[in-house]
Amino acid sequence: MLAVALLAAGLAPGAVALLAALAAVGLLAVVAQTMVAAAAALTPPARRGRAVGTVTGGIVTGILLARAAAGALADLAGWRAVYLVAAGVILVLTVLVRRALPAGAPAVDAREMSYGRLVASTVTLFARQPLLRVRGTLALLVFAAFSTLWSGMAQPLSGPPWSLSRTAIGAFGLAGAAGAVAATVAGRWNDRGLARRTTGVGLAVLALSWLPIGLTGRSLWRSRSAPSCWTSPCRPSTSPTRP
Repeated sequence: MLAVALLAAGLAPGAVALLAALAAVGLLAVVAQTMVAAAAALTPPARRGRAVGTVTGGIVTGILLARAAAGALADLAGWRAVYLVAAGVILVLTVLVRRALPAGAPAVDAREMSYGRLVASTVTLFARQPLLRVRGTLALLVFAAFSTLWSGMAQPLSGPPWSLSRTAIGAFGLAGAAGAVAATVAGRWNDRGLARRTTGVGLAVLALSWLPIGLTGRSLWRSRSAPSCWTSPCRPSTSPTRP
């Protein structure tokens, strides 16, 4: 279904059809997050933190590297190519996941509960488990910050004085790949009983990171030998190099 939604986005004849297809993509792309739950269910408790950290790191890496790849692909073949290629990738992943994952649930047979009751049970768990409420709220706020950053990053980078191309803007996602490494390390620390300390340090670093990000429109670290094609269009920038 996700591949079909991506295909519809790539072939959309107008804005309304594109928005409808993107809404479907947003609804169905949550399948990536279910991999975290699958990793937790398939792993013994002693190694669960490391497994969840590894899968989360893979998801973060995929999000960030996809931005870089999408920027380059959009410059080469147009924005529609991004969705069409993504649809093909999803089809390949569907086959691989179907072959790799076990057929049944490891602990609880999902057939014992209807899907509606299963979804409703998350509300009950949220009401009864304080830890779930705290962690769920933190996850909501962290992902909101993550989405706010990458959704708004293109505007200051594409405008003056930087006027970067889509390829260059997408390449900024490579810097965020450090978060994938951090997720794996954080999972190991969680297995050692350091979950609260790890969360506190991570939130502090996240809050402080917004200070230099707020200066994006006035200051950007760039190499004096950077290739001219990083600016848009592909010519040397007329703006001075800034520290």
